[in-house]
Amino acid sequence: MFISVTFYIYPPQRISKIKTKRPRTNDELEKIYVDTRPDLDNYVKALLDASDKILFRDDGQIAALSSQKLYSLDPRIEIEIHKLEEIK
Repeated sequence: MFISVTFYIYPPQRISKIKTKRPRTNDELEKIYVDTRPDLDNYVKALLDASDKILFRDDGQIAALSSQKLYSLDPRIEIEIHKLEEIK
């Protein structure tokens, strides 16, 4: 199974405004990566542990994983789960 996860995190004020003090749009913010704590691996671990037996039988089924943290005025977690096909 392949899982892609995007964590959208509410931005601090220093990020949400640019030098002209004009508020950034959400589209602009969702292109800015979060490079502060907590660490991305901590987010992923918490999500996978909480999703165990809900989204999948066991997190050991996950063979591939992609994750990122971005700023957003609409905080959320987006999860995509894909079945990996066997090569014959």
